[in-house]
Amino acid sequence: MEGADVLAGVSGIHLGEAEAIFLAQKLGTELIVDEGEASATAQMFGVRSIGTIAVLLLALARDKLTLNEFKGCLDGLIASGFWLSIDVYNKALEEAQSMAKRKEMEN
Repeated sequence: MEGADVLAGVSGIHLGEAEAIFLAQKLGTELIVDEGEASATAQMFGVRSIGTIAVLLLALARDKLTLNEFKGCLDGLIASGFWLSIDVYNKALEEAQSMAKRKEMEN
C-alpha cells in the first residue's frame, strides 16, 4: 500500500502492520493487532484496534466459543509461538471463567 513503507520507517512498526493500518482505515474497520506500537499508530490514524485475546473474549461473550474452546484457543496460540505472559494468560482465563459463570446464572 502506498505510504506504508514511509509509515513503517517513521513509526518503527513492521511494513505489514503499516499496510494493515492503511487498509483498515480505507475500509473503515477495526484492526486486530497485539503490538503496542502498531496499536498506538493505528489510533493516530483513526483506526480502532483490538487484541487477539479481546477477540476471543468477544467470541465467548457472543456464544461463538465455549469456555473449553476459549482455553484451547489460548493454549493453541501459545503452542504456535504467540507470546503471552503468565499474568495475561491467567487474567484472560479468569475473565472467561467469570463470563461463563454469569451466563450459567442467567440460564
